[in-house]
Amino acid sequence: MASEKLIYAHSLSERSTRRERMARPLGSVVSVLGAAAMFASAVLLAVIVQNIGNEMGNLRAKMEKDQEEMATLKEKVSTLGQVAGRTERDHDEMTRLQAQALRDQDDMVKLQFQAQKDQQEVLSLRERMAVMESQIRAGNFPGSFTEQQQTSGSPEGEQSGQVGDTDSGVQNNNVTKDGGLVRRRSKREAPNFVRLPSGLGCPQPGRDGRDGRDGAKGDRGEQGPPGEKGEKGETGPPGTAARARVKQCVWNNLNNGADSGKIVDCQFNKASSTTALRLTWNGVLRYTGSSGGCARWFFTVNGEECNNPAPIDGVVYTPGVEIHRVSTIDGLCYNMPAGSLTVAFNVGTCAGYAAGNAYTGWNSYSRVILEELDMAD
Repeated sequence: MASEKLIYAHSLSERSTRRERMARPLGSVVSVLGAAAMFASAVLLAVIVQNIGNEMGNLRAKMEKDQEEMATLKEKVSTLGQVAGRTERDHDEMTRLQAQALRDQDDMVKLQFQAQKDQQEVLSLRERMAVMESQIRAGNFPGSFTEQQQTSGSPEGEQSGQVGDTDSGVQNNNVTKDGGLVRRRSKREAPNFVRLPSGLGCPQPGRDGRDGRDGAKGDRGEQGPPGEKGEKGETGPPGTAARARVKQCVWNNLNNGADSGKIVDCQFNKASSTTALRLTWNGVLRYTGSSGGCARWFFTVNGEECNNPAPIDGVVYTPGVEIHRVSTIDGLCYNMPAGSLTVAFNVGTCAGYAAGNAYTGWNSYSRVILEELDMAD
């Protein structure tokens, strides 16, 4: 019994030793795993911190860029304000210049008026000088002068009398101002007479004055009557020939056995409403029957036969025999409108005859020719 207990105790000690041996490597593995987890956590944390730092750097750079843009916008706003102020000052300056220009224009008008007045005075003085020259040539002046005044019938109605020496007053009309010579106007009106030597009698006529200025342009007058018709001009050189407007529609082996109705049609674009339209058919026609009979082929334009000057048609009459013959139907039609026209070639009965057996375009080519013609000549 004791030996069995010893064996059992020994087996228990061996088992505990085995467990301890197995627990040691397991603990080391757990330690390694924990260290690896902590290292991974540290690396992850470092990466996160680095990303946060990068984001902060990007935000800081963006904020700096935004601040630079704000500074640029402020500069632009300031520049716009300066430009607006400069524009306002320029506007004020332009207004002032316009007012100055108006004042200068008024002054110019005044100066022009004054110049005209001065020119009239100069012309009056020249006339007086011319009269005195003619008087001087006629005789010598005595020591004293007598004024030859106008008669009582003149506009002034002046009375004759003695006048003093007026030459002494000439010097007083010019004065100096700021070192320059200024003309002083006399308030006295210029007399409408000249001095003549005593004893010479009536004054002699002076020379003709200068021509006056052209007057202002008058109002437009009424329209005059129409003039006479001029002579006929010479005939001009011959012009170039007008380009012909022709169209041809062709069919091969129509072999159309219709006894009535439309056979074929052809479209045409007419350029003018004053021209004529020539319609031509060339092809084989035939009519037959048990006894003599007749068929009529004719043109229509837009569904109607020509009536100016007459319909364009042709008939075939045979006494019951069957003969295919080439036929031509041709004519002019007037007063056709300009634009797109539908020209049709039709077949029908002759007046006074019953319907028979018609045939169009047998075993050959058939054609419709359309031509626009200028009929002015």
